[in-house]
Amino acid sequence: MSDVKISLYKGKGTILGLSIDNPKGFAQKIKLFKLKEITFNFSLSHLFNKTFELERLLIVSPEINYEAKSDNDNIDQIQKHIKKSLFV
Repeated sequence: MSDVKISLYKGKGTILGLSIDNPKGFAQKIKLFKLKEITFNFSLSHLFNKTFELERLLIVSPEINYEAKSDNDNIDQIQKHIKKSLFV
């Protein structure tokens, strides 16, 4: 990420330059996922609840690079890594 701005008072935020690297064993010169900007507005009334409600979501210039191998793919590898990290 190159920049993050969140205003709890105004109920809005922006994330710039978000990217996710390809996992090991896949092309390292390209990103698995990148985008220029995410802008969002959220409901302040739900801020401290278990559910988080977005009133507006704008994604600018998303790019997903899918790479498949004979036994798996880069997106599956990222999902496995996330599950392993969350449930250790």
